[in-house]
Amino acid sequence: MKFSTLLLIVLSFIGFSFTSNLSSEVDSCDSYFPLKEGLVWKTESFDKKGKSTGTNQMTVLGVSYIDDAMNYTIESEYQVTNKDEVQKTELTYVCKNGVLTLDFDDLMKNFGGLEESSPDMEVKITGAGMEIPANLATGDILAETNIGMNAFMNGMKIMGGSVRVYERKVEAMENVTTAAGTFECAKITSKTYINMGFVKSTTSSIEWISKKAGMVKSEQYDKKGKFAGHTELVEYKN
Repeated sequence: MKFSTLLLIVLSFIGFSFTSNLSSEVDSCDSYFPLKEGLVWKTESFDKKGKSTGTNQMTVLGVSYIDDAMNYTIESEYQVTNKDEVQKTELTYVCKNGVLTLDFDDLMKNFGGLEESSPDMEVKITGAGMEIPANLATGDILAETNIGMNAFMNGMKIMGGSVRVYERKVEAMENVTTAAGTFECAKITSKTYINMGFVKSTTSSIEWISKKAGMVKSEQYDKKGKFAGHTELVEYKN
């Protein structure tokens, strides 16, 4: 697996992680995504012309309390539209002190092809998930996120990549309707800068986040501000 491909896969899963920034006395991570065993949600992605490109179904397989933290085992099933093959990935998210993060070591077990092809190579991921305060209001400015992934060979860095998500702002509170239902959402805009060596790009996005179901819809735009596609929640079984 190419390093650039692995980085994008890693970042797609890390985007689900977040800091809930709760004000309550109970350390919880369910303010903007109420995780519990048996929960199933499915998203579908579309290109700029509205043509389906793929679906991703996530299922919470189990919840356990380990080392003063809640551990959520989640299965991801990604399928490209009109293809029979389903790519299954089992991941672990950890909630501790109100912060939900992805277990990087667990993730690398699923996408370890880069290291397996080069036994002397070590891949390190740094950063955290995106912060989403428990109570959002129009006009709120949210903290930016920086995530990096570097590959080392015999202690020497040989490849690196990073993503910066910035200028995050709550633009409005809106009701959004998809095939999964109607949800009250916070509309959040942001910009993303991707640096993978010689390949650099800046894009922007709009996300609608619900306290009931997490990300309900997102729209992507290229560096010129042209619409590039969208993803939306099409199934939600709580």
